[in-house]
Formats: sequence, C-alpha cells, structure tokens
Amino acid sequence: MKRFMKSTKVIAPVLLFLGIAVVALSVNYIKVPPWETVVTTIGSIMVGVGLVEWIFHIYAAEEFVSTVSNAVLKAIKLPIKAFYESRKELEPVENQLANVGELWAAWHTGPYANFEAFFPVGRSGRILLTKPSPSIMQALSTVGERDADSMKHVIIEVTRKAQQNGLEIKWFDGPICNSIIIADPRKDNAWARLDVLVPKQPPQKRPSFLVEKRQSKELFETLYRSFEKMWAASEEPDLVSSQL
Repeated sequence: MKRFMKSTKVIAPVLLFLGIAVVALSVNYIKVPPWETVVTTIGSIMVGVGLVEWIFHIYAAEEFVSTVSNAVLKAIKLPIKAFYESRKELEPVENQLANVGELWAAWHTGPYANFEAFFPVGRSGRILLTKPSPSIMQALSTVGERDADSMKHVIIEVTRKAQQNGLEIKWFDGPICNSIIIADPRKDNAWARLDVLVPKQPPQKRPSFLVEKRQSKELFETLYRSFEKMWAASEEPDLVSSQL
C-alpha cells in the first residue's frame, strides 16, 4: 500500500504536467486540424486523470485511495490501451512489430539508423515524411534539437531506403510534429501508437499512447482517417530537386 501511495504521489503531478504540456503544444504548434483535436483530447484526459489521482492522494485515506481511485479510472474508460512516459519504456521495435504484416508510419524525418527494424524484408507499408523544403525544415528545427540540414539529410536517406525496399512513400508539405505508426491498419486487431513531440527535447523523451482498434474504435478511426487524409494530400518524393 505504501508503494502504491508513493507511486500515486509521483504519477499525479507527472500526468498533470504532461497533460498541460500536450494541450499547450497542440494549441501553439500543431495546426493540422485532425492532429490538433486528437492531441488536445489526449492532453485533457491526462490532466483529468492526474487531478483525480492527486485529489485522492491528498484528501483520502489509503484504503479509499486504493479502492476508489482504481474504480474511477476503470469507470472513465480511457480510450487508450497504454501510456508510456518516454521511449525508454517501449519494447524493442522488433518485438513490438513481431507479428505485423503491414505498417503505416508518419514521421517528421524517419528512423534512418534502424529503418530495417520497422520495415524488414516482407513487410509492406506506407511512409509519410515531412517534405524537406527549407521553410519547413527551419520551422521543425526551432522546436526540435536537430538542425535543418541534418533533418533534410535523414529524410532523403530514409526516402531512398523506402524506395529501394519497394515501399509506398510520400512527402507531406507541412510539419509532421507528432509521429504515428499504425500496425495492420485494415485488420480487426489493428493498433496505433502516437508519439507526442516535446519541444527542445530528444526523441527518447517523447511520451506516447497506444490505441487498439478493438478497445477504442472511435479514436483509432480518427487516427486512421487523419493518416489517410494526409496521405491523399501528400506528393511523390522528388529526390533530385530536394538536393539542389
């Protein structure tokens, strides 16, 4: 019980802080309508859960905290399967995607170092990357940790790898701040994981949410439709012009 109380004391302010940060990020940096709505909703959920935990911790007896807090969280029916405070809590990519046959991914640059972990031979998929135009690269560099030139280099190299592997890939003419992967998007057991950008922090510090289609169909469909709309609005990569 003491361990539970200690964890509650830590988790509550963390959820409150992250929730406020996510909402602020959505309002100030995310201007693509579908993503803004999704991220704002998730941030609000985090704030609400954090307040519940904190209030119970401050005003209730230990037994009441354990019983009522768990009951409330269950009753809330959060539309997320799991929350990860940072990428350090995630399983290795190979394990996460072990049984996945098709993968959709939207990244602002892409995983150049471990591309094959996401897309080994035999796995089909779609990849959306940020169009490496000077203005967009500069905008991303102001909220990220990498400079515009290094991000452009990664986008071009990931694009080459995708094309060599016969994958579908497009460039989105706008910043993709919050990355997302959707596993087996057309199947009943599909799931999606959304990584939330934390300005001026490395990718390993990003919190993320896991959404399962079977558990949270509405939220999953929102993420699915958002990806499809971005895909339809994106263009085929032009590696020649991008390197001029």
